[in-house]
Amino acid sequence: MSARRRAAALLGTCVLATGCWGSGWLGFGGGRGPEVVEDARAAGFAARIRSFYDLLEGVPIAAETTHSDPRLPGFFTGRVALQDYMASLTAQVRASQLRGGLLDRFEVLEFRMLEDDRAVVELRLVGEHARGLRFWGLELPRTDHWRQVRGIWTVSPDRL
Repeated sequence: MSARRRAAALLGTCVLATGCWGSGWLGFGGGRGPEVVEDARAAGFAARIRSFYDLLEGVPIAAETTHSDPRLPGFFTGRVALQDYMASLTAQVRASQLRGGLLDRFEVLEFRMLEDDRAVVELRLVGEHARGLRFWGLELPRTDHWRQVRGIWTVSPDRL
C-alpha cells in the first residue's frame, strides 16, 4: 500500500472515529456531557438524590446496619416507606447475585420532574458478580419515584 493510500485510510479512520464519538454513536449521551441544571428547584433535587444514593454505596444492602442507618429515615415519609424501599432494593440485589450484596455505585442516568411535587429517577446500579470467575461487573436498571412533601423531596416506593 502506498504512503498516500495509508495516509488517506488513517485520515478516514480519524474522521469516522471523531464523527461517531461526537454524535453519540458509541453511547456516550449524544456527545454531550451532563446537562447543567439552572433551575434552583431542580438543582436542589439533584443534590438531594445524590446525597441519598451516596448513603447506599459500598454498604451491604441486606444488612440490618444499613436498614437502621439514622440518616435514611429523613429521605422517607415514614418507617413503612423506608422498609418498603429497602425490601424492594434488597430483593433486587439478592436476585442479581451481587457480591456481598454491595452496590459499588448508583449512577443517576436521568431524573424527570413530572409535576410540581413528583419526579422519577432513572438509575443504574453497579456492582460485582458474586461468582469470582464472572469478573465483569453487573449493571442493574432501577426506577425510583420521588415526591415532595411539605417542601422536602422524599422517596416514594412501591409496595412489594
